[in-house]
Amino acid sequence: MNKKTSVQYIPISIIIPCFNDHKAFSKTLESIQAELKSADEIIVVDSSKIKSDTKKILKRYNNLTIHYNWHRPNGVYFAQNTGISRCTKQWIQIINSGDTLTYGARKIINDAITSNPDVEIHVFSQTSGVDGQYWCTYTPSDKGIWPHQSTIISKRTYDNHGSYDTRYKIVSDQVFLSKIRKTTRFKLYEHPLTYYDLKGISSKINIQLSKELYILWRSLGCSHFMSFIKSTILPATRVIMSMIVGDEKIIKIKALIKRNHRLAKK
Repeated sequence: MNKKTSVQYIPISIIIPCFNDHKAFSKTLESIQAELKSADEIIVVDSSKIKSDTKKILKRYNNLTIHYNWHRPNGVYFAQNTGISRCTKQWIQIINSGDTLTYGARKIINDAITSNPDVEIHVFSQTSGVDGQYWCTYTPSDKGIWPHQSTIISKRTYDNHGSYDTRYKIVSDQVFLSKIRKTTRFKLYEHPLTYYDLKGISSKINIQLSKELYILWRSLGCSHFMSFIKSTILPATRVIMSMIVGDEKIIKIKALIKRNHRLAKK
């Protein structure tokens, strides 16, 4: 009888930026606790006003390897860069407070890494909704937006390409991902790895936001004209429609008309 070959367990680092919302932070940690093993590590980058509140939460998770860092508030990308610089494992995932790992995600990550030793970036799908309700699942494409929190990146990739540009407030991760995919081997997966809570999504329209979105779409290869439409007209239309019919219906309509969106299974 042949002996079963044991699958190698590849440790990962998960970075969690935290900024005052400790309820959301606890929610994220709870989902991660159910998935990680002692070989993995969590890098917490905290900018909360009362750091003792964050540390109090961390005491509940003494079965996890957690490295705590506090810095003055300087934007989410500064926090993510700080976390990357503190990682000791060879694979890195970033999950913002309030968002969660899906059930079985850690095994899926391990299987992807061990089955594809020449791949440096693993990009999974992402489910979104509000308050734990699953509305829509987004599946990435080679030329589109990649769900940042569902993307597992080798530490070597960050060493070779640098970190996130802190000049941007909302698009730095996507600009970085659009750059590294041009020279780094990646693989796309349909399985949703994370749940993204839309409650905190911005419904405002302003010049700065449009400028950043324009930069994002240009980095993904869109023409000047289409980048303008996607950074100004479409966001404005979405905000107006959201006020009329609500966010959930907007998301569900998108799932019906776009091939890379689908209604999520409950």
